[in-house]
Amino acid sequence: MENHFSRLIEKSELYIKKTGELYKLKAIEKSAEVIASFTSNLMVIISVSIFVITFNIGLAIWVGEYIGKMYLGFMIVSCFYVLTGLFIHLARKSLIESPVKNAFIQKFFTQNDKHQD
Repeated sequence: MENHFSRLIEKSELYIKKTGELYKLKAIEKSAEVIASFTSNLMVIISVSIFVITFNIGLAIWVGEYIGKMYLGFMIVSCFYVLTGLFIHLARKSLIESPVKNAFIQKFFTQNDKHQD
């Protein structure tokens, strides 16, 4: 009887150890997914930012040439972005925060469902 009890304890200890290792590996995998996703998104954001900056410089120069005063072209483009920023600030909850939260929750539960199969 004591032999069965000691085997049960050994198997329980092994189970706890293996379960801990499994959770550690799942945490590492999730961290790697987050880092990979962040890195790829950052690269896209940098590329789009460079495009937007150069496009807006060109647009400001074009508007400035059209109006006849280069500085007015830059001011008009800048005012457009101030108004856009103000609109985004006022509508940030419905335009940004809620969709980002929902996308994060959706991705989290979708990823967890894949790992449980």
